[in-house]
Amino acid sequence: MRRRQLFKVMLAGAALGITGIPVGRRALVASAASVGIPAPRLSDIYYGNISSSVVPSLARYDLLVCSGESWANAEFGAIKQTNPNIKILPYMDPTSGTFGDPNGPLNTSGYTSAWQLKTSGGSVIDEWGSEAMQNCSDLCPTNGAGQRWTDFLAQWVHDTYWAKGVGDGVFFDNSWN
Repeated sequence: MRRRQLFKVMLAGAALGITGIPVGRRALVASAASVGIPAPRLSDIYYGNISSSVVPSLARYDLLVCSGESWANAEFGAIKQTNPNIKILPYMDPTSGTFGDPNGPLNTSGYTSAWQLKTSGGSVIDEWGSEAMQNCSDLCPTNGAGQRWTDFLAQWVHDTYWAKGVGDGVFFDNSWN
């Protein structure tokens, strides 16, 4: 249990660093105090379903990393209304790109299965058992618009989150060699 808690703290520290809030206990306390924000800052990585019943408990955090699917981000407004200072980062796994949502990147016009990683025998590599891994490299083939998977995903994130004002950024997870 302690390893999981340590992992969450480290991940939250990385996310706070991404959002421009200095990390490190002294820097965090000094920074928070200098702008009138009480310390400690709290964050949560929430993998559960987001519904109106969990809005009050999620709104108590300063930073929330959570699902970005449309059924979940429909509640972001309620969370922000409860805590206007919260930073919400929708979670995205760029290695699989899967979403439990019909509007996910794999179901968007321009996606091509040519981006799926395959073994030398041609079998799709699915690290998680049901989600094909995507080719995030510079060697990735392009789609009809000349985009690689990473370009396509960046455009999808822009169109799905930035252009619509959903969340305060995006939390990209995973790194593979």
